[in-house]
Amino acid sequence: GGYVDEVFYCAKLYNEVPNCRKPEPQMALWAKERNPELDFEKSVMVGDQPGDILFGLNLNMFTVWIPNEKDIEWEEKGFQPDLVCSSHYEFAKIFE
Repeated sequence: GGYVDEVFYCAKLYNEVPNCRKPEPQMALWAKERNPELDFEKSVMVGDQPGDILFGLNLNMFTVWIPNEKDIEWEEKGFQPDLVCSSHYEFAKIFE
């Protein structure tokens, strides 16, 4: 039942200003600027890197971590995602 309105990305390096790379919130703030009705607390952040999850947690989003094969032990990363899925397929099946 969800949909994608826009896709935002950051092509800057970490030391460039503004720092739009995750986990910094700049991309989310750009999205909110263009879509004032956007409610981060009703948003989902799906990612495969700790910075993706920290981005979502910092904005009170529901977070889903899909670890890559080299990064299975999420407990060691110092964050607690709301949901951990073994694959994108598993994630999609949950929300069918």
